[in-house]
Amino acid sequence: MDQAMRDFLLSLDPRSEAITYALSNDGQGMQHELHLPKNLILTMVAGISSSVKNPPPEANEGIAIGLLQYLANSEAQYKAGPGKGSYASLQQLVEAKMFRSEEFDRYGYNFQVTVNGDQFEAVATPREYGKTGTRSFFVDKSNAVRGGDHGGGPATIADPVIQP
Repeated sequence: MDQAMRDFLLSLDPRSEAITYALSNDGQGMQHELHLPKNLILTMVAGISSSVKNPPPEANEGIAIGLLQYLANSEAQYKAGPGKGSYASLQQLVEAKMFRSEEFDRYGYNFQVTVNGDQFEAVATPREYGKTGTRSFFVDKSNAVRGGDHGGGPATIADPVIQP
């Protein structure tokens, strides 16, 4: 639990207070009635806010896998189109409007693409090992995403294929 969440939870008043919701129909009596503890609602909102602000490592890993698959597809399209048989660097994909550079900065992974002749390799490594992710990922022209826990180091073609 991060420090901000811990401070928030410690600031909650332990006395239970109810939040009440009631809806009635004139002449027919009560139709709906709901009583919830106020602290339960505050804790749920705080938990949701915290997870949106700092997504769990598993979520970042799933996004990194998806971005590598998208990147491999973009490389294939680039090679068949504007690349005229050659793969592209990340910058060339962005310039060709086949990939948005913001995608690489938004999530907890660093991405690197290496192009060598008719080959390309893309690697995603956690920006902060253990906090933003634990597994690193690799993809090449085979379109198979591979990965494993390398302590923050890059994944390679020798890693097992990640099942979607």
